[in-house]
Amino acid sequence: TFARMFPIRFALVEDDPELRELLYGYLCQQPEFEGVLVANSVEDFWRELPDVRQPPEIILLDIHLTGMS
Repeated sequence: TFARMFPIRFALVEDDPELRELLYGYLCQQPEFEGVLVANSVEDFWRELPDVRQPPEIILLDIHLTGMS
């Protein structure tokens, strides 16, 4: 049997500041999730990733971002 360890570490990449704050705040309140990185662009995500103590297991990415996305 596969037993999943919680919380699941996630990163959020969203350019809308209100939506980013709302999603990150909501998900961080859930016991199953731990927010480890929040960024407003893919470029910021890559720049900040090396500084994260534990890397995210999932990335929630806005599909309408400008730049690298």
